[in-house]
Amino acid sequence: MFYNILRMEYQKSVRRPFFWIEIAILVVAIILIVGLLFIVQGISETTRGAALTITWPQGPDFGLGWLSSLGKILLIILVSVMVAREFNWRTIQLWLSQGLPRPMLMVAKWLILVGNALFMTVVALVTSSLVTLICSYAIQGTLHTENLDVAQILLSYLRTFYTLLPYISLTFLLAVLTRSTAAAISIGLVYSLVIESLVAQIGGLFNETVARIIAYLPSGLAQSIDTLNTTTQTANPSPFASTQASPTVAAIGIALYTLIFLGLAMFIFQRQDLTQ
Repeated sequence: MFYNILRMEYQKSVRRPFFWIEIAILVVAIILIVGLLFIVQGISETTRGAALTITWPQGPDFGLGWLSSLGKILLIILVSVMVAREFNWRTIQLWLSQGLPRPMLMVAKWLILVGNALFMTVVALVTSSLVTLICSYAIQGTLHTENLDVAQILLSYLRTFYTLLPYISLTFLLAVLTRSTAAAISIGLVYSLVIESLVAQIGGLFNETVARIIAYLPSGLAQSIDTLNTTTQTANPSPFASTQASPTVAAIGIALYTLIFLGLAMFIFQRQDLTQ
């Protein structure tokens, strides 16, 4: 039964144009960013350093650095639309009327969203690799593959995807709690783009203990994981450099955030009255 539910949720996901619109936005955004840096690096000697980020061997990893910020936005919107809209369309009520267990339905939906994030990360990596390959030939006249660390790039891919999991689960929780696409998107974006960023900026104004606590927010833990992506040149420097958790602790923290948010979503959904 679970396999059939998973298959049906997958088919719904890939058949809806909204998912592919977001993929197109991601591809265009990476191309535009690389194109802008390509123009900038040719202006003067002071901007020549930009060429290092958009040429091989660093190039394939370029898109992953941007996905850490852009990916959060796209996934928050995607999860909100994919989950909250199901309540309005009464698709969830239809599934449950067939005797489907609520936890099974929630897990299936969450897994499909995780699969979407995996695919989105692959798209970022492949797009970045192809566009920076062109830039490498245009800028250097050759493709430097002697220092290309494929294993490191694959690990960077997995780490980047992993840091997105708490935001998937948090938005999943918001969508189930509010049953509103607009509310889930608004709250999710305000938290990730305003609250986390604001807290990150003011964290340094407090003592080290407060700054260390702030560094255990999902964004701080993601920054710690990103330090392992040594070939990622576009990752932003962490504001918690001296207080951030170790990558191992950060990985555990991200897993806890993901499971807690998902668990709360399932707990709330189990007790919701869907007859209204």
